[in-house]
Amino acid sequence: CGYTEGGKGNRCDYSMTHSAQIFNGAESSNGGTQSLYFGGSANLTAATQLYNRMGSNIFIFLLALKDNETYVLTGDGPETYQIYPVSTNVGCPAPKSLVVAEVGFDIASDVQRHVALWVSYAGPVVFD
Repeated sequence: CGYTEGGKGNRCDYSMTHSAQIFNGAESSNGGTQSLYFGGSANLTAATQLYNRMGSNIFIFLLALKDNETYVLTGDGPETYQIYPVSTNVGCPAPKSLVVAEVGFDIASDVQRHVALWVSYAGPVVFD
């Protein structure tokens, strides 16, 4: 993610499903022709995978951050990838502040989640 050499810091390329380092062909970003783009042209600053279980459902997604924007990427392959904007005001200008608490973090009574934490321009952020 973050193809800054090509002036596309909001771009993410992906490998063929269930493979590593295969970046050509219809099941990959195909050398940039099928790349994923997060919001406008501002560069991505940080990203992490987040896992949560709600009831019998398991959710795994990519959390992608810019200085002032937050996005979630869901899906398990090119046919199902979806980018959702979470915030156009809160992002992560301090990429080394992004951490994931991969233990049950209590967010409410009897509700535990894995959470991502980072520092935004507005202060600390806890995201589940």
